[in-house]
Amino acid sequence: MEELKKVIKMDDERKEPKLVSWILEYADKKKRKKEKLSDMFASTSYLEWLSEFTLMYPSFTDDSFLITSSLRATEEEIENVQYLELLYLGVDEYARGNYLYPCKNEFGNFYKIRLGEIGYEIGITTGKKAIFFCNRVPINEEKNDFINFLFIRKVRLKVKKSLTNYCSKC
Repeated sequence: MEELKKVIKMDDERKEPKLVSWILEYADKKKRKKEKLSDMFASTSYLEWLSEFTLMYPSFTDDSFLITSSLRATEEEIENVQYLELLYLGVDEYARGNYLYPCKNEFGNFYKIRLGEIGYEIGITTGKKAIFFCNRVPINEEKNDFINFLFIRKVRLKVKKSLTNYCSKC
């Protein structure tokens, strides 16, 4: 009961109950994530950043990088590593819509994506919490089992354009 009383206390900064304040912050954070996801697939800039970043760190998880590298990492690197989750979610959404199944591993799954001649395994492992990972991998042209990032981008832009056209007619 005491915990509930603490939650309902007023947030001095916003002059409203803390619970309401937390809900508004959560909604705002969710909205920013959605906008970032849309922006991420509107251009190739995130994958270009990832290309440069994986030259230094060919395999990393969002969790381990943020813990071990936070002292020497730039603010941009920290922010972009956190967006690995959004990249995975965007690829997953595209894959599900096109009946493409993820590759399974011991603790989760991953998708193989490519931009140009660079391949990545973008995935998730689950345990106590979800951890997103990225591995830079060579592309086997004979197997052709990579999802082309440009295809994902094209589909997402087409959907966004059709929604914009639909909404402008309302």
